[in-house]
This record gives sequence, C-alpha cells and structure tokens, in this order.
Amino acid sequence: CDVDCGLGQECQWIDGEEMCVCSPQSCLTSNLVEQPVCASNNMTFKSACAMEAWKCLNHQSALYKRYDGECQSE
Repeated sequence: CDVDCGLGQECQWIDGEEMCVCSPQSCLTSNLVEQPVCASNNMTFKSACAMEAWKCLNHQSALYKRYDGECQSE
C-alpha cells in the first residue's frame, strides 16, 4: 500500500483497491511521540494519533484538539 492515510488510519488492500481505514493500531507502529491531548469533547487521548483514530471510528468529524496535555476538570 502506497497511500498516506494520515493520523489514526492505515492503508489496506480491500477488493483489489488501496483504501484508508480507521486504525488505532496504526498509532502503535508509528514513530510518533505519545503526548496526551485534550479534545473538544473534553476527553483526554494518549496522543493526537489516538484522538484521530477515535474520531474516525466514531464518525466525529467535528472533533479537534483543544490543547496539549490532559483535560482539566471544569
């Protein structure tokens, strides 16, 4: 697979085509630094990649990173 799918996704061959699929596992194999991030839904994710994978799996296209670090209780 030669397609760059971005954070939280990986390329897989499906029915003879290269397709991007949601994949939290892609975050484990990348060389990205794991730094907690606070998302717009006030959930803390272990990395931006983990947030993107969750966003993809849960069809939450409006989710975004609020700030680096764990979410603070309000």
